[in-house]
Amino acid sequence: MIFRQSNVVDSLQLSIVSQDSICLYIPDLKETTIIKKINSGVGNRKLLKSDLIGRAFEFQMGDDFQRRLNFVNDSIVLLNSHCLVANWAILSYKNYNFFSSNIVVDFPDLAIAKDDSGNITLSGAYTKSYEYLLKPVRSKFEKSQILGDWVEVERSYYQHLPAVRKMDTLEYLSITESRFTRKGSGFENSMKWELSPDGEVVYFPKQGTKRYYSEKIQDISDTTMTLYKLNMHHLGDSISVAYKNIN
Repeated sequence: MIFRQSNVVDSLQLSIVSQDSICLYIPDLKETTIIKKINSGVGNRKLLKSDLIGRAFEFQMGDDFQRRLNFVNDSIVLLNSHCLVANWAILSYKNYNFFSSNIVVDFPDLAIAKDDSGNITLSGAYTKSYEYLLKPVRSKFEKSQILGDWVEVERSYYQHLPAVRKMDTLEYLSITESRFTRKGSGFENSMKWELSPDGEVVYFPKQGTKRYYSEKIQDISDTTMTLYKLNMHHLGDSISVAYKNIN
């Protein structure tokens, strides 16, 4: 048993599980941590932040677990079209580079390979060793396709109000490089917006939140844009159709 001073933890129990694993148990918190030794024969990939910033990847762990990751800057990654906010970093130790994030578990994973197609393979250990893949995703839509003035004419609600609302005009949308403005009957709302690196989600960054408000682009053409909105005003998810205002 190893003792240390702390206001919360009084002791650690250390045990050797195998030749490459050490178990640390904190009795006061009933928490167990497994420390795995890096295999000296494992190849190391020089992973840089520039490999990820402004890009989208499919995060794959086996056949059953997959998420879409959008690396919007040097510290924030957005999960799936719901835009859940997670943190990430690249850590270096001696000759090794690690990808660290709270996407799955808050432990760093060793970057071990990158192939010609841009796939990045990471290796880690939690209760057991595993590998997962970051597979690049091409941008579906461009920001320039969204810019302009639009007129929303149709909105379909799900869950509480399944009926379709069709009107001459529901809202006017004015979209510039930096502002997304909605105008309706008696209101006007303007917010800073960004397009996710995968080109599929319009999101509205807000500091300190765990999920950015977002709208997924279902389809877009020169004249029509279809947006999927998650849980708008507690009425359930909705799909809206807007036409480009060319007047």
